[in-house]
Amino acid sequence: MAAVVAPEERPAAASITAVPRSLAAALSPLIAGYLLSVSDFGVPLIVAGTIKIVYDLLLLATFRTVRPPEEEDRPAREPRRSAPRVAGSEESGADG
Repeated sequence: MAAVVAPEERPAAASITAVPRSLAAALSPLIAGYLLSVSDFGVPLIVAGTIKIVYDLLLLATFRTVRPPEEEDRPAREPRRSAPRVAGSEESGADG
């Protein structure tokens, strides 16, 4: 997160991301305890994993196009392309 935020805005960005994490850490035992009391043992683990995956995908979607400030001066990278194959360039297992 710090790489895509200007240095003077990093404390604010860190606090914005810390609040949901702190709330989740405070509420998760309560929610997990409830789920354990009303369901099978693995349900809280599946719910937590699903929430984490959704969180990660939302972060990816949000910051996919954001470039860190130190890379803004450089041109955007072109997609990787495989090198063209040249006839006869493959190595064979037999010694010549």
